[in-house]
Amino acid sequence: MSLIEAQNIAVQRGSRQALNNINLKIYAGEIVGVVGPNGAGKTTLLRTLAGLQKPTSGEVQFEGRKLQNIPRTEFAGAVGYLPQSAAFHWPTNVEHVVKLGRFPHQTPLTRMTAADSSAIEQAIHTAGIEDLIGRRVDQISGGECMRVHLARVLAGEHRAIIADEPITSLDPKYQLHFLAVLQRQASQGTAVAISLHDLSLASRFCHRLIVMLNGAIAIADTPELALQDTTLAAVFGVRAERLRTATGTSIIPTELTSTTD
Repeated sequence: MSLIEAQNIAVQRGSRQALNNINLKIYAGEIVGVVGPNGAGKTTLLRTLAGLQKPTSGEVQFEGRKLQNIPRTEFAGAVGYLPQSAAFHWPTNVEHVVKLGRFPHQTPLTRMTAADSSAIEQAIHTAGIEDLIGRRVDQISGGECMRVHLARVLAGEHRAIIADEPITSLDPKYQLHFLAVLQRQASQGTAVAISLHDLSLASRFCHRLIVMLNGAIAIADTPELALQDTTLAAVFGVRAERLRTATGTSIIPTELTSTTD
């Protein structure tokens, strides 16, 4: 059974169809990348899968249950969400934000347990933010904020993680670290859905790719099949060269396609 499933999802915003007839399944233990040009519907799709955007029609299911039938706290404990914007607007400290990841697993009357403390400590270590502990989140960089968000989600020990362009503000070192962390989470059975702009990283780290265009799925397949020359031209408007290395294939856009291609 799929962990997350979208069935005939559509999202209408005024006269604009933000999503149209989306059908997909995300399974435990895999990383599904969502790629496409700006405005293709990537963020709307991920927010809908995360229960943050109500579809105009169709439905989202989690482990075979309709999203609207799952209590919000239960769903929050099962699915972690990383937003596109990493900014914090309140003067709290980094460790407090990470602790928020345990909130869905607690009740108002329970105290922090040994399991909570262990999950938080492990999340801080895995996200590599030990040097940020003790600092305020409104006084660190955008990239550092996103790493704190990663630790928060890891502390939640979710069965699925949905991440909306989480590596955009990170330098190359932490882009690779971030994706390697998600890769390890998937190897341990977590389902991961992530939107990316970097096609090389999407090709290297994702098991499957959902290629979006104008609110619809243009193609859904393995990276090798999803990012063929015809798709790069039709969806992204580019031609590209491929560099195959021991760690995977890098896709290097080299020129624009003409409007008459």
